Parts: sequence; structure tokens; C-alpha cells
Amino acid sequence: MAISGAPVVEFRNISKRFGSFHANRNINLCVDQGEIHAISGENGAGKTTLMNMLFGRVMPDAGSVLLRGKPLRMRNPRDAIRAGIGMVPQELLYFPQLSVLENIILGSEPSRAGIIGRRAAEKEVLCLRDAFGFQIDPSLPAGELPFAARRQVELMRMLYRRAEILILDEPTSSLGPGEVEKFLDVLRSFRAGGRTILFISHRLDEVFAVADKITVLRRGSIVRTLESKKTSKSEIARLMVGGDEISCPNAVTEDRNRPAAASEPPPLLEVEGLCVESAGAEPLIKCISFSIAVGEIFGLAGVVGNGQRLLARALSGREKASGGKMTFGGADITRLGIDARLRAGISRLSENPAEEALLPDRPLWENFLLGRQRESKFQKSGIIRKGEAVQFASDLISENGIAAQSPLDPPASLSGGNRQKAALARLFAGSPKLAILEQPSRGLDLHASAGMRDKIFELSRQGTAVIVFSYDLDELLSLCDRIAVIYRGRLMGTIERSLFSRDLLGRWMVGISS
Repeated sequence: MAISGAPVVEFRNISKRFGSFHANRNINLCVDQGEIHAISGENGAGKTTLMNMLFGRVMPDAGSVLLRGKPLRMRNPRDAIRAGIGMVPQELLYFPQLSVLENIILGSEPSRAGIIGRRAAEKEVLCLRDAFGFQIDPSLPAGELPFAARRQVELMRMLYRRAEILILDEPTSSLGPGEVEKFLDVLRSFRAGGRTILFISHRLDEVFAVADKITVLRRGSIVRTLESKKTSKSEIARLMVGGDEISCPNAVTEDRNRPAAASEPPPLLEVEGLCVESAGAEPLIKCISFSIAVGEIFGLAGVVGNGQRLLARALSGREKASGGKMTFGGADITRLGIDARLRAGISRLSENPAEEALLPDRPLWENFLLGRQRESKFQKSGIIRKGEAVQFASDLISENGIAAQSPLDPPASLSGGNRQKAALARLFAGSPKLAILEQPSRGLDLHASAGMRDKIFELSRQGTAVIVFSYDLDELLSLCDRIAVIYRGRLMGTIERSLFSRDLLGRWMVGISS
């Protein structure tokens, strides 16, 4: 429960505009000490901008932020950290050349007489790691970690600094179910100890599991602040999007849009005894075999760091197989590289599009054109038809509800959810024969997630096979015809939709085979 008294954080008439776009309009919000306060809203509603102003990353155009009743004047995040405020952003900042330990303690190294106490720091970091149940080696270079593990490092960095006010922007988007529950337990313990948590999340199950209050933003303005015990998921969803009340579907039973499966469709991708050597933190892939039919939606579940990323990269040609065979449409593709697989119709959405799929500082129309620039529609005699490319980008922006002012805007100017929409829009527009999707709903709001789901079903009906790698079991249960579980680089088993069992999948995810 929140501790009574004056608010620990107060936003007074806060406004922020980027050009003609109003990110925040006259925000008035009080956050009490010792409460978990959720900030919800659709992609582009202004949630992250508001939190960035509390953390010193963005300066307000108007209004003020108060900390314990006094105006908070910050020039940068370092000032916020000194004031006891920590933030885990949706788009992570890390130093790939440094070790995990060095990334966590950087700027807060324990020292005596100018000598860094690495042993003491490592002991504290290992305690944090074990409290979460993470499996991260502090000595590894951070650049070798998959994106999900980097988020864990960022979480530990703020906890290491003992922040009294924690801002968490979609912190569970790359955590598996067991890790999510452990993480929520940690938040509860922080609340019991008097810490204050601002929790941005689209996952309403998690919001209602821990939040004392929920503030809903829409188009940069606060719609309402409610106590979680006095509202419902459906009410929050309605406030987020406006209009009539909408329901929050149960991912296991809600299946209205699921297409009927074709009878015994032919195999499209066949993987036989695939082995892949690991150069990073994930385990190697050990003799994996499975097949995917034309039009099938195949899910791959597993706890973070069990080889999912390595397998996705191997299927798309970004990692070389050390053994086994991959056949696509009857042709051996085992030795084919990325370009050849793209031409064959295999496309991949990486778990971190900002780093691997998008050109953050180039305009959206250039990003959407990538991979299609040689099509006759977009070029003549080697010269890009910019008008056609810009119109193509405008259509994708409109069709996919991307909150961009213009096709000339770069992805860096968009919210994390809208960058995810842009990466998905480009992949879907290419009409792939096989779509490999890693964490496709990461950062997406309710409407965007529903639109993505409908698009996947549409592609399935048209014959596209889809592989969905996800740490969100609900997402897989709602989408897939079959689900396999990967554990330490091996497949534990595969289950058909008619036999889906949370209990069985959960056991497989922790390595229990029966």
C-alpha cells in the first residue's frame, strides 16, 4: 500500500511538443511514495516522453516536476540518478565492448583509494542475478548477450544503484513467464520497503497484478487515474482507445479469428538434425528436427537464453549450421546465405529491430524500401523512383496505424511500439513464404497486437508459414497451430493445438520431460 503524505513525484501542467506533434499536453499527476503506479496507453500516447522528463532525458516546454514537494531541475539523467531516480528504458543503452559486470557498475564502482573493488561489486551483482533467477555470466562481454539478457542487465544496473524511484518502460517484454512472476515479486518487495515504481506496460495482466493505481494517457493527455481495485481490464482498455468498452480476450480460449486448418498441407520447411555452434552467451543448437507446413503457424517457446535467438538466426541464414540439413520448398538451403534465403521468400523480424532491422536515422520511406529497391515499381535504370517509394511508405504508415507525421520521419523519432509496427509492416508487405518472427508483439498496444494477430492469420490463409518465437505463452497459445519448447539448445517436445496444456509447456520450459 502507498505511504500517506505529500506525493513523492508531482507533474504540474507538463507539456512537450516535437515540431507540430504534441507528445504531452497539460499533464497533472501525483505519485505517492511506496506505490506502484502504472502508466498505460496506446503506442505514441506520450507515456515514455513523460517519464523521460522525470529522468532528465527530455526537458518540458511548460510546467514543472516536483520531487517531494520541491521543483526538480535536471540537466541530464545523471542528475536524476543522484536524486534517487532510476529508469530502465524500452530501448536499452549498453556498452558491447565491456563486460556484463562493468556495464552494471559503470559510474557507480565501489572503490577505495582510487582502486575499484571488483570482488565486492561482483558479489553484489551475483546476489541480484540470483534473486531474479537470471542466468547471466558477469564476465561475458555484453555484446555477446541476446537482447532479452541485455534487458536483465539494465534492470540489475538500476537495482545496483539503489534507486528509490524506479521508472520501468515495458520491463517484462523480453522475460519468460517464470521470470515475469519473479520480477513482479521483486516489485512487490520494493513497494513493501517504501520504494516508488512507475510502471509502463501494455500487459494488463501484469499491471493489475501489482499496480496500486493506473493512469491512462491518450494522445498526450491524461484521460483518468484509477485505483486498480476499483476498475477492470476492459475499462482500462476502453479508456486507452476511447469509444465503447472493449473486451480483453483470453489468449487461450478467445479464437474468433482463427482460420480453419487445411487438411494435411504439404511441408514447406524441413529441419533435420540441425546443429549450430554458439559464439555468444546462448547455448549451442543440438540436433534439432522439425517441419512446418504451408500456411502453418508454428510457435517456439522457452525461457530467455535457451537458444531461441541462435535458432532464428540459423533459419534465416545469419548463422551457419555446423551439422544437419534444412530444406525449403524441396530445395536444400543449408548453405545458403541471407540474400539467397530472402530471394527464396524467407523473411525474419529480429527481437531487436532497432539494431538489426531498421536504419534509425534514415527516413521511413528508405526503411520500407529496403529489400525492394530493385523492383521495377521502385526503380528505373538503377535510379530510385522516390515518388513511388514515398507513396508506398505513406500507404504502409496509414494501413498499419504508425504514429508518424510523414514518410520523411526517421524511425528514431518514433516510440518503441511504433518502431515495432514499422518493422512488422515492412516484413508483411513483402508477402514472404516463410515469416520468422521474434517477439513480434514487443511494445505493441492492445489494438496493434490485435492487428498483428489478424495479419498473421491472413498470411496463414494465403499460404505463408509463420514461426513465432515468443517468451509470452499467451501469445503463442492464441496464435499457433503447434508449439514446440526449446531448452538449452534442444527441443523438449511439440504439442498440437487441440492438446495445448499450460502445465506441460511449463514443465518443458524448465527442462522436465515428463
